[in-house]
Amino acid sequence: MTDARDEVGFPAPKPEAPTAAVYLAVFLLCFCVLALEIALSRLFSVVLRYHFVFLMISTALCGLGLGGLAVHLGRLTRARWVEHALPLAAIGFSLATVAALIVVMRLLVPYALYAYWAMAAVLAVPFGFAGVFLAEVFRRYPAHSGALYSADLLGAATASAGVILLLNRWGAINGSLWLAALGLVPALLLVRSVRARLVTGAVVAIGFALVLLFAGGNRAHPFLDVPPVRLSDPAQIEILAKPLFVELARPPDRRPRILHSEWTAFARTDVVHDPEAGDDVLLVYTNGHVPTNMIRSSGRLEDVAYLAGELGYFPFGIGRPKRVLCIGPGAGMDVWFGLLSGAERIEGVELNPSILPLMRRYRDFNGGLYERPNVHIVTGEGRSYVMRSRERYDLIFLALTQTSTSGHSGLTLLESYVHSLDAFRDYWRRLTDAGQIALITQEPQVAVRFFTTALALLRENGIAAPAASRHCAVVSLSPERMRFSPYRYLFLLRKVPWDGTQIERMERVAAALGFVPLFLPGRQMEEPYASVYRGWTDLPHLLAGYRFRGLLLDVRPCTDDRPFFLDLAFGVPPLFTGLCVGAALLVVGFVAGALAWKRWRERTSPRPLVPFAAYFACLGVGFMLVEIPLLQKLILLLEYPTLAMAVVLAALLVGGGLGSMASQRFGAVPERGLIGALMGVVLLTLAVGWGLPHVAPAMLGLPLVARCAAVTALLLPLGFCLGIPF
Repeated sequence: MTDARDEVGFPAPKPEAPTAAVYLAVFLLCFCVLALEIALSRLFSVVLRYHFVFLMISTALCGLGLGGLAVHLGRLTRARWVEHALPLAAIGFSLATVAALIVVMRLLVPYALYAYWAMAAVLAVPFGFAGVFLAEVFRRYPAHSGALYSADLLGAATASAGVILLLNRWGAINGSLWLAALGLVPALLLVRSVRARLVTGAVVAIGFALVLLFAGGNRAHPFLDVPPVRLSDPAQIEILAKPLFVELARPPDRRPRILHSEWTAFARTDVVHDPEAGDDVLLVYTNGHVPTNMIRSSGRLEDVAYLAGELGYFPFGIGRPKRVLCIGPGAGMDVWFGLLSGAERIEGVELNPSILPLMRRYRDFNGGLYERPNVHIVTGEGRSYVMRSRERYDLIFLALTQTSTSGHSGLTLLESYVHSLDAFRDYWRRLTDAGQIALITQEPQVAVRFFTTALALLRENGIAAPAASRHCAVVSLSPERMRFSPYRYLFLLRKVPWDGTQIERMERVAAALGFVPLFLPGRQMEEPYASVYRGWTDLPHLLAGYRFRGLLLDVRPCTDDRPFFLDLAFGVPPLFTGLCVGAALLVVGFVAGALAWKRWRERTSPRPLVPFAAYFACLGVGFMLVEIPLLQKLILLLEYPTLAMAVVLAALLVGGGLGSMASQRFGAVPERGLIGALMGVVLLTLAVGWGLPHVAPAMLGLPLVARCAAVTALLLPLGFCLGIPF
């Protein structure tokens, strides 16, 4: 007897419950889909600017919807293929993942990086197969959609944590290949006949063997790696590409050479020898961006004495601090500044977890810098470290902790919790009585935002302008030296006002080293600093009317609620607006096209589907609007952005899976449960949003594991309520 068929040739929905193999297959495929999404985001963050990465990956994820639409519209109508739709879709996901990686990394990235829409289209293919798989499962077992969706969310929740282990062990490219191999397992679980199971089992075994051989060989002799980017248009290079992979396309005699690379869930880190930088420096790139310098030394200070002529040494040489905290010390130049100045103890907090192992790996080159008895460097988020610290420092030093090219390339919506007004308050509390905060940037207008943030902080402490300006100083490189160094503008904030002797010394040292004093209170003063010092303008007027090269800029102090320190435009940046409009048009076009196709194919009005589509669209948007602020808010508590992402996603998705499973029990009157769940979402979101700022500081003293457990317990009920409406 043949199975019953629906009107488009598919097997009719099953009255019986899905088997355990179906649930496991859904779990595994959803694990692979979310893990692949994160791995691809990490991969393309190495070569593309972040907003193009988000646009490309989000567009590729439309493949999930297109696959579901293909099932709904009955494109797989031939019976012999329909019978094996699920195994074939799983195999298609795996093969398409491998093929997409090869096409994108070998052809599109090196020669057509600007064609990010083409890359999104290629990457949409594996997600399309995943969409076919999931849509067909839900179509066959509609009465058990809640339980199936629970397996879906639990697989994704496991991936949000598991992908960290995968990326740390195999990296983004080889990790994606392993996900392709794992995607073959659902095919093996769902084939019915013994013959088909043997054939599929052989395919899975061969696939795993090939991935193992290829991934191992690709590590030793990379065939599939991030390639040099061959762009000739400077505008495209500035907007699209990361510096390292553009520079790797130089002529052979000037081409940098990658000595060592490490992938983690945080970033790819490359140690590079650049002929133009000389043999006494190795450049350490994080995600292909502006490098930090690893200085050659035998361990003797005489080897690096020339660094006393750098702008970054200026606050060390002026203040001679005994206890120093460096936030983001990178490969150690900031630490050398402290050692040269005679600091007794230097602490550092480095966000990139690869930096410390690399410094140990190259200890013969850097003289064992981070292994000195008075140097203590830890991996973590700088602001979180300061909030948990009970020490007091003579100098808190932050050099280029924001990417120094961001202002040029439109990357203004990058969170910076180390530069907000709230951060300045934390630094201020950790200073000694005459301690200093030193910040280095590449842009003069960013230095002005440092200045306004300092004025706001001092006003909170009862010191109004112009008296507050006497706590500040600004020094820059000379114009002819700026193109040789990203250390261009130095802003200093002192807990007590600068006295005449110190100002004279700063002026003398600046003149001797060729620096340009932009603001030394009462001596060298340029605008807008001079007007504040003389009392001609106050902070509100400066914030309302600051212009740079004729352009009105927003230099208001940032807060943790709006931590976009490099966003100097009033309103939403035009580039971001364009991306949002493009994404909205894409979604509208996709939905309109699907409805029009349904009307043409079925000769019926799609109007009844509009409320249904709007319902799920609002659920998706609402879920993201809850998730993203939580990710931002919890970075300070959990220290690492990647860990915050893993904990938040896992908690919300596990809770959502449990909520979806519970929704199966609502019976004939599901509206009551739905209304209760939506009210729960509203109340819990408000409670979490209000409570986090009060609870988080009290939790900072707990071990990291305890903090993760507490956040999970806090978010599980919210995830539970979010899962019920689906």
